[in-house]
Amino acid sequence: MSAPVTPPVTVAPAVRIDGARRTLPDGRPLFADLDLEVREGAFFVLLGPSGSGKSTLLRVLAGLDQLDDGTVDLAAVSEADGAGRVRPSVAMVFQDPLLYPWLTVRENVALGSRFRSTRERHGHSDLQEMLEHFRLDHLADAYPDELSGGQAQRVAVMRAVGVRPRLLLLDEPFSALDPATRADLQQWLAGVVAELGTTTILVTHDVDEAITLGGRIGLLSGSGVVDRVWTDVDRAREGSARTALRTEILSEYRR
Repeated sequence: MSAPVTPPVTVAPAVRIDGARRTLPDGRPLFADLDLEVREGAFFVLLGPSGSGKSTLLRVLAGLDQLDDGTVDLAAVSEADGAGRVRPSVAMVFQDPLLYPWLTVRENVALGSRFRSTRERHGHSDLQEMLEHFRLDHLADAYPDELSGGQAQRVAVMRAVGVRPRLLLLDEPFSALDPATRADLQQWLAGVVAELGTTTILVTHDVDEAITLGGRIGLLSGSGVVDRVWTDVDRAREGSARTALRTEILSEYRR
């Protein structure tokens, strides 16, 4: 007698968007029945031209904007806050660092500890260890106006991951930096996310950045849908495989 077949375990995605619709004030559609799934622990890059709605979609996931129609399921990355209310555990990093100018680096990174829902995850020793581990300890007492652009953006990322979110959203955080600084911070970010295992969504219009960081890449087209998704990108980051993938993505991007 053959052994019974065990059905595969279905794991709910960390993020699921179904039938998203959003129309601009002038009547033009931004999203048209957009569907998207992001697996837990994945580093997903949403690639698309300027004006395609990438940042708007992130703002919807962060609870800062709304769809006209469709559903967003973040149950897999939700948890109870200090008052017992179940909410998505989300942190977002914007194109500008948006650091509080009257707070030091240490105080900006520790900002999450001021909120009841994340207070138990913080402590002075934990904060100091995090600053040291991610090479920010030498800047701990500096103010934002004493930082370079790259340093400020690194602090912004650490402030976001400091609240231990289950979903990290990154809205082109390195787009205003020079190429050398951007490349350094891309490698730094990849290490941070890999170590923490946080589900991450980055939006960018930079194909090379998408390949460098993403485990999966989705292409948001001008028609308001995710036209293509490339998987196992981490296996194609070097040599001829990277060149071939870059050529393929650019070909789809230009359509």
